[in-house]
Amino acid sequence: MKLLIVDDEDTTREGIVEKLPWKDIGIDQVEQADDGINALVVAYELSPDIVLTDVRMPRMDGVEMSFRIREKFPQCKIIFMSGYSDKEYLKCAIKLKAISYIEKPINLLELRSALETAVAVCVEEKRRYENEQELNHRLNAGIPLIRSELALLLTHPAVQTVQLVENLKLACLSLPIGGFYTTLLIKFLWCENYSPLEIHTMRESIPAHLENAYLESGLHGLSGMKSEDILLIHLYADISEKHLMTSDKVHNFCQNLYDDLKGTGRIFICIGKKVQTITNVYYSYNTAVLAFQKAFFRSSGSFVEYDDNNTPPYEFNTQLILTFGELLDNDNMEQSIFLIKRLTSELKGRKAP
Repeated sequence: MKLLIVDDEDTTREGIVEKLPWKDIGIDQVEQADDGINALVVAYELSPDIVLTDVRMPRMDGVEMSFRIREKFPQCKIIFMSGYSDKEYLKCAIKLKAISYIEKPINLLELRSALETAVAVCVEEKRRYENEQELNHRLNAGIPLIRSELALLLTHPAVQTVQLVENLKLACLSLPIGGFYTTLLIKFLWCENYSPLEIHTMRESIPAHLENAYLESGLHGLSGMKSEDILLIHLYADISEKHLMTSDKVHNFCQNLYDDLKGTGRIFICIGKKVQTITNVYYSYNTAVLAFQKAFFRSSGSFVEYDDNNTPPYEFNTQLILTFGELLDNDNMEQSIFLIKRLTSELKGRKAP
């Protein structure tokens, strides 16, 4: 704890410095000044926790000096000393929320008590500040996880508006309840030569790439990892920003994100149907899942969108498995490859069951 003593009487300052047990009080550093002007110079270098000052001094009195110090160091504690019973000074002391107002000649026991009170107040304020900083740090560290959980929560059809509002508060978000939403599913097939640490580092970099894509496209989004290799994104816009949720804008976002992430390996981006109101996001998600089922048959970097095509689901013929097994047993690679190509060709134009 640092203390600045200000008094134009050398004997007063030196007597205080010599006669009080500073370490017992909790003060580690004591500096002095002989008037308000010099005190400001010392204070700006010292950053005092406590200022013990006479009220009446030449050039600048203790009250004006204290106001200036408080402008620079709002948490600094002030203790006034004075040989006069001046009501105006007492009013200023109250306005400054001074710790104490001690009359001269100084009673050392009274002064020590005032200093110990000031030290205790400083310690408590610093403890409270550190606790608040720690709490804020924990909250900030937890917000990405809370937002990721919220992104997953939106995929459930039974979610209630009240529940969403509570989760939005925890996530420090204000998503438009009646806005427009489009869900994306992004599948990562990481390069085989990447180590687990490299893949982990790439996953950690995804939020930064997302922010870049949001900025470039003008869209907003809420994201979370659905699994280790599937990223879930809900793009959204308020009703007044409907023009931001056009197909071109969404594709632009996807292109920007793909350009940033394509070095990680093969990437498939699946786009759900645009919906209105936050409680319908689950439907956009479900349509993104349907689009996702087709992504396997597309090349990396493809943007696979849901459509309302009513092509019937492909019915898998179990006899093909038996035939394929026989071909492999007979080392008939040519026919095996032909069978796979035929099956792939049939699947490309059909919905998954």
